[in-house]
Amino acid sequence: MQKLWPSVFEPQRWTALKLWRTGSGYRCELCGDPTVTPICLACLAELPLLEAQCSRCAEPLSNSAIELCGRCLKRTPSYERVHAPYLYADPIRTLIVDFKYRQRLHLAQVLGWLLQLSADALLTDLPTLIVPVPLHSTRLRERGFNQALELARPLARHLGVRCDYRLALRTHHSAPQATLSAKKRQQNVKNLFLVKHALKGQRVLIIDDVVTTGATVESLSHVLKQAGAETVRVLALTRAAS
Repeated sequence: MQKLWPSVFEPQRWTALKLWRTGSGYRCELCGDPTVTPICLACLAELPLLEAQCSRCAEPLSNSAIELCGRCLKRTPSYERVHAPYLYADPIRTLIVDFKYRQRLHLAQVLGWLLQLSADALLTDLPTLIVPVPLHSTRLRERGFNQALELARPLARHLGVRCDYRLALRTHHSAPQATLSAKKRQQNVKNLFLVKHALKGQRVLIIDDVVTTGATVESLSHVLKQAGAETVRVLALTRAAS
């Protein structure tokens, strides 16, 4: 498995990124100690790294010697790869929940910063287009923002890649994936997305906060490939164990 750290701990990497750094610095979002980054290096090292994982969908595995999970062996996904640095577990799970459902909007900066570090460490080549997983208009009105878009915008600026949040549409309002069983999640996202225009030759990177069973990103990847995308990869902050 590709190692995420310690490359991003190198002092020159922190200097080069210049992520939201101010003259007065920060208080670590997790421990409250003064720091020059949104999460201090000590707390960053304690986040739940996703170590043994499927090399295709990033499904957490019990044995690092296993290359592919049973689902990917049975059916190859439409996307080339899911990149997910962290397991969906505390404390990063609490940060995501607080951001999405408790209106702690400043956490968009903290989570976006983590995603940028992850992109630098995990992406071996740049995409030509970034696409955040879209929300249906009903869900967008309820929440007030699309968490995937809030992560994708600063990442796109950081990488120098165009972010197109209007490209894909969610065609119907579906039940939240977190409330469903794995089987119902697959049914819930069937024919869920529509792509507005052709993508011939584009290398697309889908952005999301959490990949659960992978049903949502698979459905979106499928229509992106149908629209002509050359490759589709997924970068998510966390991967849940299904």
